[in-house]
Amino acid sequence: MNKIQLEILINLPKRHFDAVIKLLNNKVTDEDLKPMFPENWNHDSKWPEFKNNYDSFRIHQLRIDYELERMMGCYDDDQD
Repeated sequence: MNKIQLEILINLPKRHFDAVIKLLNNKVTDEDLKPMFPENWNHDSKWPEFKNNYDSFRIHQLRIDYELERMMGCYDDDQD
């Protein structure tokens, strides 16, 4: 679940929120729901921003994957 989905859920009236949570997990009690989200849980500083460019790391990840597979015996050593 991401921040937007949680905000939508949290912004429901309390009785609706409780009903949705109890539908998702019928073992949840009213007591369980009290401490679920502490104050300021939705402050932007507490949510990571995914701005990293993972494509630039792809070549390194391919090499790491290859070496792990080679160590596990997926390749013949004389074909390296």
